[in-house]
Amino acid sequence: MFVSRILGWYLSEVQEGLKSGNWSKADEIVGMIDTYQQAKNKTLDISKERIQVELKYNKSTGIAEWTMTALDPMTMEPTVDIMDGVLPVNIDGNGEGSVSFNIKQKGGFDDGTRISSIASIVFDTEKPIKTPVWTNTIDNTAPISRITEVVAVNDSLATIHIEAYDSLSGPWRYDLYSMTEQSDAWKKVASDVALDSTLLLQVDKETMYSYCTILTDSAGNVEQKELKAECVYSTFQLGDANSDGTIDAADVVLTISKYLGNDVLINTMAADVNRDGVIDAQDIVGIQQIFLESETLSRVNVHKQRIRLWQKQ
Repeated sequence: MFVSRILGWYLSEVQEGLKSGNWSKADEIVGMIDTYQQAKNKTLDISKERIQVELKYNKSTGIAEWTMTALDPMTMEPTVDIMDGVLPVNIDGNGEGSVSFNIKQKGGFDDGTRISSIASIVFDTEKPIKTPVWTNTIDNTAPISRITEVVAVNDSLATIHIEAYDSLSGPWRYDLYSMTEQSDAWKKVASDVALDSTLLLQVDKETMYSYCTILTDSAGNVEQKELKAECVYSTFQLGDANSDGTIDAADVVLTISKYLGNDVLINTMAADVNRDGVIDAQDIVGIQQIFLESETLSRVNVHKQRIRLWQKQ
């Protein structure tokens, strides 16, 4: 459209230049053509200088209507030139576009109420193109989560397993909080963790960790709960006072020696079985119980193995 209009004007000024020798008007038109070509080679600029936009909203019907009119970059008048459209010619998705809006939800809806919407798009005089139905579900209920276990990956890494539940929009992401016995405050150690991802936790030696999760659902509702230990993970074996990897009579003897006030090398965190911060008689009894239970289990396993051997003979 622009080219067809300006070409006749340019040829007319060329004729005048041939007669008068004054080429200023013709040069001016050449400059306009150059400006137009440069504008065509640029990325689409959706702005008030290129497009007129009118928005109407009918409260009674709930219908919002956008009318977008492309303007000729030179004359700033409405144009029907396909090269001057609101969107460029669609090659490899370059001519795709969208509009978005935010609307406040009316009050009084119960959880689970479904609100659906649909759009109809009209290009020039073409037939309307209807979009698929988009449905939003009212969800004001907070999700629920808990840590089921913390599993060692190696000596310095661990990973967690969690259960997450939300009856409507579904669980989305979670934040993880941690606290050690050396501190008295919860610390956020991971944010916006996807439920289908594997989170690796850096753990230090000789440390006991408490973990808690706060879940967010797909509607943005955040779990409401007090931070408290949902799962405890230690990088030492409770009762292994001498840190040799086994719990036996030597751990009991060492803990008794510490309780009697002797200066001995002992893993105080592992020996403090009841987690009260001191090594006392209760811890000695606790280590004895762990030792005896492990001994009993070991003997039972030996007897089971002997029975299997007898059955085979």
